Amino acid sequence: MRWLSVVVALACEAKPVVTYYRLKRVQESPFVIYQGHDMSLIISGVGKLAAAAATAYLAGREQHTSKTAAWLNIGISGCQDLAIGQIFLAHKVVDAQTKKTWYPGLIYATDIPGRTLISTDQVCTHYAAQTGYDMEAAGYFYSATKVGTLELIHSLKIVSDNHAQDLGAIHKTQVSDWIGGQLQAIDQFIQQMCTAHTVISPAEIEGAVDGAAALQSYMARWHFTQNEQHQLKKILQRYAALKKNPWPNAAHNADMPVNASQVLAQLTQRLEQHD
Repeated sequence: MRWLSVVVALACEAKPVVTYYRLKRVQESPFVIYQGHDMSLIISGVGKLAAAAATAYLAGREQHTSKTAAWLNIGISGCQDLAIGQIFLAHKVVDAQTKKTWYPGLIYATDIPGRTLISTDQVCTHYAAQTGYDMEAAGYFYSATKVGTLELIHSLKIVSDNHAQDLGAIHKTQVSDWIGGQLQAIDQFIQQMCTAHTVISPAEIEGAVDGAAALQSYMARWHFTQNEQHQLKKILQRYAALKKNPWPNAAHNADMPVNASQVLAQLTQRLEQHD
């Protein structure tokens, strides 16, 4: 099992995770940290700056310089179209103020629905469709991507407020119960993430890091479903294995596709020409 670093904002978010994985408190200040056999968890406090600071602190404390270390942010989020207590995976994270964007990708399938996640400085009560809102993920991604790769950095959110229930009506015990109710899904995701990345060599991970610009160039131009993101990453990994091939970049595409399906078809055809 690959070492996993977990970042949460609140003690009530941490409580069910700590209990489930039997983590022990090992530090009180400047951040509360729990640790187990193959996992550490830090409580950051609310906000992007707090999340960024806690993530950087944990990375330094655990010396997570290996690009095969896994990171997971768990917490609550507002979301208009999902029921209270439902879980979703952030497949796009946006800082509402700076517009900085991250596209965490998967190399395995998951049944957890995906949503865009926007991190704001203030509590948001106006929800766009197919979008979640929190106050920490952008800070977490900012710091985690300094020491890891997007394939190994993810955020799972549990819906706490929507058009039918606002954030002001939430109690700490409810937050713990909602996250506790999704622990089976969270654990399955963790097992998939850590097991999958355990069998990927450091060289392959390094190749994925080198190809981050190529991935971002495609994600910025076309909308990829979660399944299509999975296919795109697989294709780019094959490009990494062809050391004589430069990384394909969307801006250098002579025959510009009109959608993600055409992108995948064109890249696959180009790969077959080099096999």
